[in-house]
Amino acid sequence: MAAIFISYRRDDSAGFAGALEREITTRLGADRVFMDIKDIEGGTEFPAAIDTALQTSQVVLVLIGPRWLEASDGQGARRLDQLDDFVRQEVARSLKNEARVIPVLIEGAKLPAAEQLPVDLQTLPHRQARELRNSHWNEDIAALMNDIRESIFSLDTRETAVAKIGKDFNPIAPGRSPFKVMAFIALAIGAIFVAIGLGFFIYQLVFLSHATKVTGHVTNLLKEESRNDNGETEIYYRPQLEYINSAGRTVRVTLGEASNPPTYEVGEDVILLVDPRVEYSRAIPDTFWGRWTFPIVFGGVGILVCVGAAVLLAWPQLSNRKTRRLLKEGKPILTTFVNVEENSMVEVNGRHPFHVITQWRNPVSHEFVQFRSPALWKDPTYQVANRMITVVVDPNNLHRYLMDLSFLSGAAGTIIRRM
Repeated sequence: MAAIFISYRRDDSAGFAGALEREITTRLGADRVFMDIKDIEGGTEFPAAIDTALQTSQVVLVLIGPRWLEASDGQGARRLDQLDDFVRQEVARSLKNEARVIPVLIEGAKLPAAEQLPVDLQTLPHRQARELRNSHWNEDIAALMNDIRESIFSLDTRETAVAKIGKDFNPIAPGRSPFKVMAFIALAIGAIFVAIGLGFFIYQLVFLSHATKVTGHVTNLLKEESRNDNGETEIYYRPQLEYINSAGRTVRVTLGEASNPPTYEVGEDVILLVDPRVEYSRAIPDTFWGRWTFPIVFGGVGILVCVGAAVLLAWPQLSNRKTRRLLKEGKPILTTFVNVEENSMVEVNGRHPFHVITQWRNPVSHEFVQFRSPALWKDPTYQVANRMITVVVDPNNLHRYLMDLSFLSGAAGTIIRRM
């Protein structure tokens, strides 16, 4: 069905109507525009054909020439005052419908005042008008075409975008995201760290249940060399101590931590915890970090990794709730494909994600708004070319939107060719 209806008087603006019809056909295709002299076949009931065309039109162009308002019949009565006047019926019906009515002023014609029109046409002057002049034809056509495009592919879209939401609208890219796989791997690694931390915790509890305090004497600082990331040699010091065990024997131990500067100095006394049941017991400093360093480090890192992975896995569920709400409350628009952008800032397994970029001209602000698809891990260029893509937006916040990606999985409906 045609989306654009041209209403005109033949003795007022037939030439302009024909030229306008050809311009629209060239840009949008012959099936997009309805014009009585072209689209009503011989023998068809004229009022029924007009009514059907108006019901399916999203844009009605009312061509107003110098004689549109005052045109009269053979008896001198003004045509607009007659109920059976086809132009009056066309305009009156279109003003009642959801279509966008655009008065088009031909060669300097003026938009009539409300009081000059019949009651059922008196809202026509409230509509924003466009001019169509021979001397400024190209720029006038360009401005009018912008209005037509906004009307067909805007928040009012019904036949195409709304139907897609009900059938096959899919804002989720097909295939498993590498981030989801990475989240499962991180969850497994985090669980291993938590298990190791728990093992250290239990081991430490058993050790502390038997440990006694002894005084150790720092006898030496063992030097250890290590190279940093810049290839420079760094020196660390690991304390070596001696203490007397319960059997009266001198026991030499080396503490686990190495640092620079050294934690202790030679000759310094340190309170240690040792297991008196073991002759050469492991010794740890009697401090909080001496007792719990390994359980806290391994367990803490493991918990943080698990929490992060759980958030990544739970995020799609939260997003699905927002998606369902936006699909229910949002409005569909048809956006024009701009390009496919590769995000070189992100790399997973040697691959960069792709984003489909589309744009739409806001009919309120007349500014172009761009939309970006979620990350796609396969170049969709050949699948997206020459398409207009449905995007569901929050009318109150255009930054909240969902892009239809059903064409990537082969579930898309009719391809809408780009204008």
